[in-house]
Amino acid sequence: TIVKVAKEWGHKAIAITDHGNVQGFPPAMLASEKIGMNVIYGMEAYFVNDTNLPIYGDRRDDFNGEFCVFDLETTGLSRISDKITEIGAVIVKKGEIIDRYDTFVNPHMKIPENIVELTHITDDMVKDAETIDKVLPKMIDFIGNSVVVTHNTDFDVSYLKFNYEKYGYKFENTYLDTLRLAKAMFP
Repeated sequence: TIVKVAKEWGHKAIAITDHGNVQGFPPAMLASEKIGMNVIYGMEAYFVNDTNLPIYGDRRDDFNGEFCVFDLETTGLSRISDKITEIGAVIVKKGEIIDRYDTFVNPHMKIPENIVELTHITDDMVKDAETIDKVLPKMIDFIGNSVVVTHNTDFDVSYLKFNYEKYGYKFENTYLDTLRLAKAMFP
């Protein structure tokens, strides 16, 4: 172990720093006790959970500004193998809905029964709808450079980003996750 190597090199002590936890301390303590080394314990601590922020991006508009709230329905949970079946979005300005966008999307795959039960979207409802390659430019125009607001961003924005990239677009909007915001405000 590192404690043994430090002793062999003539050191009287070794310093151990763990990041955000102390998992390395017990093995270091046990090893040092066996060979008579001193251990100096340190820890990089996190006082604020800044790894799970509700907002992503540089813009910090207030809620009187204009933003786009949207939700997706899909054939499943994988942005790679599952497809979008519906997009619903509104533009909000000064607390009022000023524009709406809602469309079904033909996923070119059968919608699993458990998803039909959850979303109430059937194969019949999407069979004549446009495909995502036709719908996406319309959605991009609708969103514009607005701040995007979703509930459970990890899901919705991951599908959006995946499809943007697949069809040669780049998703650069700042976005806010109301799920993470709610968890931060009401832990």
